[in-house]
This record gives sequence, structure tokens and C-alpha cells, in this order.
Amino acid sequence: MWFLLLLALGGWHRTQGRGEQQVKVLSLQRGLWHRSNDATFARFNFSQFGIEPLPEFSVCYRVRLEAMEDLNIHLSYAVSPDNSNAIMIYTSENKLKAWYNRRIQSFTVLKPFECYPGTWYHLCHTFSATTYVIYVQGEEFTRGAILGDGGPLLVNGTLILGQEQDGVSQGFDSNQVLRGDIAQVSFWNRILAEYEVASLASCESLGRGGVFSSDTADLELFGDITHQWMSLDELCRSSPRYVMLPEDRSISDGQLQCHLSNGTLALPTSEEENEYLLSIVKPFEGLCAPTNVRKLWLGATDAEEEGVWRRDGDGAPMEYNKFYPPAPNGGVVGNCLVMRSDGAWEDDICDERNKKCTACFYRVSDYLRLRGLCFDNSHQRRFQVVGYLWGKLMYRGFYSLLIYRDPTNTWVLTDTKTNRTVATHAYGTPKHYPLGRRRWTLRQTTCDRPEGEEVELSLSPCHDDQYMCQSGECVDPSHRCNLMTDCLDGSDEEDCSFVLLPKGYRRHLTPIHPVTKAALPLTPHLDVYRFNAIDVIRMTVTIEFSLSLTWRDHRLTFRNLHEGSKKAIISKGDMDRIWIPDYEYKNIYSGELQQLENIVSVERLTNRSAPDYNAVDMDTLFPGSENPLTQTRVFFGTFGCDFALYYYPFDAQLCLIKVELDPDLKGQAVFTLAEGTASYRGPPNLPLFTVKDMRLSNVTDGASAFVSFVLDRRTGIAVLTTFVPCVLILLVSWATLFIRLEALDVRTSMSLTTLLVLYTFFSNHSSSLPATAEIKLIDLWFFFIIFLLFGNIVVHIVAEFLPRDGAPVLVKTKGAFLSPPSRLRALDANTLMRVQRYIVIPVLFIVFNIYFWFSAFTA
Repeated sequence: MWFLLLLALGGWHRTQGRGEQQVKVLSLQRGLWHRSNDATFARFNFSQFGIEPLPEFSVCYRVRLEAMEDLNIHLSYAVSPDNSNAIMIYTSENKLKAWYNRRIQSFTVLKPFECYPGTWYHLCHTFSATTYVIYVQGEEFTRGAILGDGGPLLVNGTLILGQEQDGVSQGFDSNQVLRGDIAQVSFWNRILAEYEVASLASCESLGRGGVFSSDTADLELFGDITHQWMSLDELCRSSPRYVMLPEDRSISDGQLQCHLSNGTLALPTSEEENEYLLSIVKPFEGLCAPTNVRKLWLGATDAEEEGVWRRDGDGAPMEYNKFYPPAPNGGVVGNCLVMRSDGAWEDDICDERNKKCTACFYRVSDYLRLRGLCFDNSHQRRFQVVGYLWGKLMYRGFYSLLIYRDPTNTWVLTDTKTNRTVATHAYGTPKHYPLGRRRWTLRQTTCDRPEGEEVELSLSPCHDDQYMCQSGECVDPSHRCNLMTDCLDGSDEEDCSFVLLPKGYRRHLTPIHPVTKAALPLTPHLDVYRFNAIDVIRMTVTIEFSLSLTWRDHRLTFRNLHEGSKKAIISKGDMDRIWIPDYEYKNIYSGELQQLENIVSVERLTNRSAPDYNAVDMDTLFPGSENPLTQTRVFFGTFGCDFALYYYPFDAQLCLIKVELDPDLKGQAVFTLAEGTASYRGPPNLPLFTVKDMRLSNVTDGASAFVSFVLDRRTGIAVLTTFVPCVLILLVSWATLFIRLEALDVRTSMSLTTLLVLYTFFSNHSSSLPATAEIKLIDLWFFFIIFLLFGNIVVHIVAEFLPRDGAPVLVKTKGAFLSPPSRLRALDANTLMRVQRYIVIPVLFIVFNIYFWFSAFTA
């Protein structure tokens, strides 16, 4: 059957007058300004041959796109109106896709297919009963299980190259085409081996299929399509992509311009490349240093080590050179490399006043991104430097847009689909290129913006995860607003606001959750830095502290938040534009509150997102729903504290800081303490107190929060300043009991003095405490010591009326001596003194202290 088919098809395997290494290249809708709205395709009809279905087969071809469409249809094969997608292979954005027997195929590993205009790609697709495999450039790209009905491929339909068919050779769409070249389209009735695919891709064989070959088939051509015969080697031969900047520039300016357009200074690596670069320079020779034989800067320098030439960018040693003796002869002065008008190389000085033309080298994958329009996908933003129009540089979009400079030095953005100008950018300097952020004027209604409006567009190589400087230079986002200039033009430190407000933002509205409508949770964090005063008389505590409230505002978007850095401080201007919670302190003493600082910050937590692919502003964005705001206010204030002094000086006072939301926020915002904190950052031991147990609590309605802490009085100081002096005074009074009885004046004066001293001490101590009706432990202590001192005085007086060692005592009165009452005659003075000295004072003192200290330490 296959032998009869080949006979019927006639000259498939041989073309008259052409060698075996010639292939037919079909060009569809090529041309800078032309795009046909009519169906443009090449057709071959299999229905005239009785070919049996193919249980397995392979399809291989080469394709080179000049421009892209939404669907770049490589080939389409239909066998019936119900099966118009028996085979359809196409690219969409950076995806390579295929239909087989009415079902789009999927793959085990989804890989992007980066197809760049102007580059030949060899593709091979093999279909078996179970598996579909794609090869790109001779290597397996991806594979997957056959989906759908599978089954054999019916070979009685129509093959269309460069167009989708919705029926059998009908239902064409002008947006589903191939704009470029296709060659070596072949079908085999078997699965090609990997080595066969590799041989086809490397141009080692013509690869004409046993079922069909575009080189030998009689194809019907429709619309704007031409064909030519090319050597097979030409399809695998690639030349470096050099583009001239036909203006005199310094070496640093030339390097910068190439860098801004995603290229590097040209540096040939072989004789063939050197000749090719020279051929590009020749048309511009009169513009490049007209009076100098040295025409072009090359991308190498020996500034680091004399005589060792290294490539710009990677610093690798230069392997090929075209030095014309005696060059290089510039010594340590001539560190730059130039090309002469005859193609030879020389070294030259790198002075800014030394100017020549520049040639940039671009890899196949080097492209720019246009931002500021309303593209449907990020792939449509791509542009490449492709050549010249009117002798000036030109930027070609992957799809239908074109940027060029007209004879009036105006940059023009044109849509080649409609051949209409989209926008213009006027600039009078010939050396100017439309790179970076520029103001353009719309020349037609675009993206819902009226004609004549000025818009900002940007053209740069920056990825979506980079920040683009005003000039088009790309820097890491972490360099944005880091208080250091990283862009050459310094634009990375401009407009460093962190907050982006949506349209219609109203700062007086509480950011309640848009779905649940629940009250906004506010997380408090209170930090006490120092206790400036603790006034027991006024019952107040004066402290320096800060209160931070943390919340999320889903309406906001933040930018330029740096990973691992401190919180970003929001400017005063932005603070005045956003919602901030309002609250007050309820137990401030006589309004004694002073605000020392008020800042609002935003913390980067999660959900970093790249800017929209159409956005000119390339700041990294963070949603307010995921990254919290924190308001921190530092205060110096005096708070009332209800001192309970019953156990003074062994008391521990519980004090509060009461915070209450503004009444207008009740029901709209609540304090949530699950993650709230309260802490004391100063030394715990104050002169008279120890700070303990600082904690956060709230009430049931959530509108109030309390920070409580304990001021535990330091007993050691109280013992040293109060109890020890009292005991010493008591000892002095007790010592009077050991003075001989005859020294009454000494005993009484000392006892009275101790009583007066103690009373004075007690009065002074009482004046340092608030006047309260309650009796305090310290009062009991003083009362007891005063009682003992007073008792000693009474004993001294009574002792004068008692006999001494049994002798009668006569008391002189009105000139006569009388005997004491009979009831005192049995008790002598010495005995009384001994009882007071050894029993009364010690026993009372010990018993009282046991009770007193037990009460103090168990309080």
C-alpha cells in the first residue's frame, strides 16, 4: 500500500534541478507591515489516496516565527467535520500544545516552550497507541499518555500548514495563523527512534517522511505565502545577533546602552563572526568616528592585568583576537579594545572623550519587556532589538507592536495589525533610546484612555521580581528604599512611600473584614520602660511606657518591605491618610499624660507578590490583609493606684493601666489578647519596691484592656530604716533599767528622751504615708514600742516609792516623812526593776514580735 502511495504521489522524494540537500521553505505572512485578514495557508489533500489508518506515526518539521499570534498554528489535520482536530500542533504564549483525535493532550511534566522570533526550531511529535512524545531540537522535551479515544489516525483528510481549520479545509480565523517560515514537514507511519530525531534536528539528513514530505508534495498555496529552496545547512547555521548603535559614544556609555537593552558589547569569537560584525559596521562607517580609522568599541579589557584581555560581563579570558601588529601597543594606558575599519583590532584609551560607535550582542533569549499598556498576558510584552528602520534602531514586539524612530527623531509605537500609531515619544537627542520609564502621548484610544492623554510606558529587560530604575536599569528589590543609591540615576531612593491606597479609601471607616463582617481585632502590646516615681501620698505611679496596637487593613497594599529587616516606618503623611485606632486611658491622674512618640509601621510577614505584568511601577507588593500595621505610641504619664496600706511596710500594691477604645469604635473593633503582651523592660528592683507580675487582661465586651502589675515593697529597706532604729531606741530605754536606783534623774531623762525620739520618728514616718482611717501594721509596731517606753517611765517613777532591799521608805511631804502604803511594803524597788528588766520587756517584746512578723509574712 505504501509503495503504491509513493508512486501515486509522483516526485515526492526528488525535485528536478535541485540537489538532495535542498529543502523547501514556506513563508507565510512575512513582512514588517503586512498582515493579511484573508486565509493564508498551504494545503495538501490526502482524500485522493486510499491510505489505511495509522496506528502510530511521527510528525516532524522546522518552524521559524517572525511574529506571534494568540494561537500560532503550525499545522492542522482534519478528517471530517466532526474531527477537525485529528491533529493540531500550535504554540500559545510560551506553551507547546497539540490535539489528537478531538482531544487536547496533556503531559506528565509541564515545561515552558520559549520560542523566540527569528530562530529555527526543529520539532518532532510521535504518537503511539498509548504515549505522546515531543522532541525539541533533537532532545526529548516532554511526554504524556494519549488522552481521549486514541485509536489510529485516519489518513483520508486535509493537511493545512499555518492555519487552523474548524472543518475540513474551512472555518479559518485570521488570528489563528502562522506568521513566519515552516520547512521539512514530514509524516512517518512509525515511531522515530531518538537517534533519528537527533539526526534530523542536526541537519544530518533531509528527513523526508514515508507518508508525506513538504519537499516533494504538490502543495496548494493560498493567500500571502511564498516558497523558496534553501540549503539544509542554512537551517542549522546561526549567526550572532549584532545590532549597531550608530552614534559616537564613550566606552562606558556604550556599555550602559547595551546593558539597558539586555545585551553586551559585541566581541567576535571567530574569524567568521569578525567578518560578520564588520559587514554590519560598514553601512554606518561614515557615522562612526568619521576621521578615525578606529570605528567600534569591542567588549573586552585588560585593565585588571596588562596583556590579559578579559570579556566584559563574565570576566573570562578572551580566546580569539584579531590584533593587527604591532597592536596591542597601548601599554597600561590602552585598556579598551576597538575594531578598525578593516576589521583588525587595536587597543585604545578608555577616556570619556574618546568616542566611537557601539555594537551590542544579543543572545536568542535576550528580550525587553514593555509595560504600561493593557496586554492580555505577559508574553505579549516581549520586545527584541531587531535591526533598523530609516537607518535607526528598531524594537520589534513578539506579536504585532513595533517601536521605531521616524526622521523627526520621534519614537513611534505602531500596531502592525492595523498599521496605526498607538503612541509617540518625542525627544530631540539622536542618542536617546526609549528605554526605561518615559512619557508617551496616545495617538488613539488605548486601554480605555483617550487619544492625546500622556501615559507612562517602560521598556526594559527587568524581570517581574526586579525593580526597574527610571533609566531602565534593573536592581534587586531589596535595594529599593534602603537609604543607599543603587540605581545610577538614584531613582531607587525616590517615592519611598510604603502605602498604596485603593481608589475610594476612607480613613474614617474601620477596616472590618469584608466577608465575615466581624469586629476588627486589635492586638495590644504594652511595654513599661521605667518607673519615674511612686508617690504613696498621692497614691500614683509615674511611668514611661509604650502601647502598640497591631491590626490588618485589607484595603491597603504595601510595597518595598524588605525581608529580614525591621518594620517599615510609615511617613507622617501616610499616617494622616489611613485608618488608625483611637483610644484613651481611663485612670490617668489629673490629666498628667504626655505623648513622647507616635509611629505607625508595617511588618512584612508573607504573601509577597510581583507587580502586575502591565504595571510600570515595579515595586514588590504586599497585601494589607496578610501584613499587619502597628501603631506604637510612647507616653510619660501618671496613673492613680489604690494603695492598700494595712500591711505596710510589708505591703504589695496591685496597680492598673486601663485602656478603653473610643466609643465610636465599640462593636467595630475589639482588643484580642491571645497574642497580646505586657512586659517591664527596666530593672525589677526599684529603691523601695520590686516590680512583679505584669500581665494583660480585658473585660467581656472587648472594648477595654487592663495591664496590671504588682509593686512589692522591699522589706529589707523597711527593716533597716524603721524597725532597727525602733529596736535600738527600745534598747536604750531598756538599758535605763540597769542604772542604779539613786540616779533617778538619769533614768527618767533617758527614758523620756527615748519616748520623745520615738514619737518624733513615728510622726515623721506617718507624715510620709497617706492619711487613711485604717490601722497599719507599722502603727501597731510604733504603738507597742511607745507602750513599752512609757511603761519603763512608769516603772522608774514607781520604783522611787518602793523600799530598796527591804528597808522602809519614807516619803517626805509637807515637811514630814510618811511611810508608803502597806500594800507596797512587800515589793522593793530592786525587785520591780528586775521584773521589768528580765521578764516584762523581753516577754512582751518576744510575744508581740512573733505575732507581728507572722502576720507580716503571711499577709
